[in-house]
Amino acid sequence: MSLNDRRIWLNLSMMDSLPGGMGRYSLKLFQELNRRPIARRMVLLLPSGLDDLRSGPFSEFETVWIDRGLRGDLYPKTAPFRRFAWNRFSLSQIVGKRDLIYASSSHGPLPCAPQTIFTIHDTLAKTLVEWVFEPPPE
Repeated sequence: MSLNDRRIWLNLSMMDSLPGGMGRYSLKLFQELNRRPIARRMVLLLPSGLDDLRSGPFSEFETVWIDRGLRGDLYPKTAPFRRFAWNRFSLSQIVGKRDLIYASSSHGPLPCAPQTIFTIHDTLAKTLVEWVFEPPPE
């Protein structure tokens, strides 16, 4: 299987109704990838219960709805731990061994998982400010 035949699983597990910096970054990343030819190969991983995301640009993609317990707006105290565990142990069980995972958050599956693309966030706040931070109110 060539690289061009692989599906790209875009991990949007940090999305919720009030996305923070990583959620906003992931949404912008999705919008950028959606403009490129690889978009036809994307599969989205989104937490359940985000009904407003079932329409619009997300509706055109194959979507796997994952545990709503990963949502920070519903479970602010436990969601970060649940999301870390889900990324480390469950994510690679969902994705095919020949596919790619794009882990836009700061953690992803264990090293024995399928091929994974990580985003390095060390300079993200300085290089893509408008992707991470909301503009100040006018």
